[in-house]
Amino acid sequence: MPVALTPFLYAPAVLLIEKWSRFPIQEMTLAVLKTALRIRDAHVLSFWDSMILSAALAQGCDTLYTEDLNHGQVVEGLRIINPF
Repeated sequence: MPVALTPFLYAPAVLLIEKWSRFPIQEMTLAVLKTALRIRDAHVLSFWDSMILSAALAQGCDTLYTEDLNHGQVVEGLRIINPF
């Protein structure tokens, strides 16, 4: 049985969705997947890290902030920065 959102919970949910909607969402496409697989093989990275890199590249990013990859590494023009 679905749970109904009370007005108390509904308003914050709508606000959260509106705030986060300003950020572009990269859809999973065949091109993104193929790029991820190429990155994975070329740089010996995990599939999931490669998917993140591929999605960032598809969005036109030039810098990716993460603590999970090597600081200063450049992957297909995408610079990796560890913010910590």
